[in-house]
Amino acid sequence: MGTTLELLVAVIVQIVEQVLPKLVGDQTASVVDIIITTLQKILPDVLKAGEQLATTVQNIIAALKGTDGVTQPQWDALDALEKQIDPDFDAAAKDEGF
Repeated sequence: MGTTLELLVAVIVQIVEQVLPKLVGDQTASVVDIIITTLQKILPDVLKAGEQLATTVQNIIAALKGTDGVTQPQWDALDALEKQIDPDFDAAAKDEGF
């Protein structure tokens, strides 16, 4: 990670990782929306930056899916993000019978 953009993406991912455990209460859905929107914006740069950041974003997506109060549209958006990170995942899952 050498460019300023890659560094910025890494910082954003770190911030999101720190905020996730604090999601509770009535504000959860709006915070999840903000995080999803941010991930959607930075995803192309995350993918360019390499596998380490992509794995971190996958972990963030998994953590968001485990958060109480995630709505169906948010769940769908998270699924779409996952598919962009690993487009071969669905094909591999089908091959394995999932």
